[in-house]
Amino acid sequence: MKIGIEGGLIIAFNGTEHRLIENGVVVFEGDTIVHVGKSYSGNLDRKIEAKKRLVIPARAAKEFHYKIAWKESKCKLELS
Repeated sequence: MKIGIEGGLIIAFNGTEHRLIENGVVVFEGDTIVHVGKSYSGNLDRKIEAKKRLVIPARAAKEFHYKIAWKESKCKLELS
């Protein structure tokens, strides 16, 4: 079953560095991530709406160090 998490702010890791993808999509099948990007043209069995959500796929999270600071209802995300 292919499941897509769509519309969130995705923190992706391309093997070298982290990048932010606004309104992106993460697709996984079983316990394997099969796609991370701005869009996905393949078929999905289920879609999960993630607008206004932060999405960190597991392989990015393993290499990701972050700090989130809240100030006056605004969020600042620092990647390191």
